[in-house]
Amino acid sequence: MLIIIDNDSFKEAIRRGHLRKAEAWLNKQRITAADVVGASHTTKNVDGWERILFRALKGLLRYEDAKRVVEGSVLPESKQSRIDRLIEESGIPYDEI
Repeated sequence: MLIIIDNDSFKEAIRRGHLRKAEAWLNKQRITAADVVGASHTTKNVDGWERILFRALKGLLRYEDAKRVVEGSVLPESKQSRIDRLIEESGIPYDEI
């Protein structure tokens, strides 16, 4: 049984295809980042994990799941970039995904 506790185990979960588990862990990290005052380092980590999971889901054509990652993006500039890539690669208007 894979337990996600850090960056390496998060990446391993994605590599093994445990994407729902990786997403659940990411959501917990988002909450932690939001609760920590001045958590720019944590926010940068969360943004990186979002990017990794987004790419994995998009690569598997799981656009609805990728959109969930986009919707939770912690950095506005990353969110817009992911929206643009999702539209471009899926060929589907964002609000229809």
